[in-house]
Amino acid sequence: MKKDETKKLFETKKELHDQLLFLNVWLTEWIYVKDLHYENVESREKRMNELLRLILGGPDGTGLLQDLVDAKTGGLITSLREDFPTIRMEELLVFSYTAVGFNNDITFRLIGVSCKNSVSVIRTRLRYKIIRRHSKRKDEYLALLPKKGCRIGKEMLSLQDSSKAFYGNSKKNQNQGSPQRKAGH
Repeated sequence: MKKDETKKLFETKKELHDQLLFLNVWLTEWIYVKDLHYENVESREKRMNELLRLILGGPDGTGLLQDLVDAKTGGLITSLREDFPTIRMEELLVFSYTAVGFNNDITFRLIGVSCKNSVSVIRTRLRYKIIRRHSKRKDEYLALLPKKGCRIGKEMLSLQDSSKAFYGNSKKNQNQGSPQRKAGH
């Protein structure tokens, strides 16, 4: 194998490792928890919350998800922090979670605000801050921070269809389907 090919494969391996690190960490924790046979639910929940914070970030700091978004967007998270030095952690988390398609229900639970409507308020206020600021990367920020976040509805039908393909229809959901199928599309 040529040196260039070896180098390219090494880079591909590193990229795959970095992209699947979340899964690796999660599976390691799952095995760890399973092997310890936690009887104390509180200790298991505490451990899983620590892992969620490490992977997804949280009120006390960013996580691997924000690092990945930053790497894949050419340093957009870093630029956002530089352009908005007073950005609050919850705003940064809403930005990154919205960028990867988390819905408001997931986001509010992860950042610890009172309800999912709070996520919409945070996103809207951050959009206005970005719009008012003269930044080289304004359009990029706004592209990743749409006016509305992902909602459970049409946007989530592909996940539902994937689940059906894997698990099959339950009796409860056999007559349900996407609106396109009902309309004959």
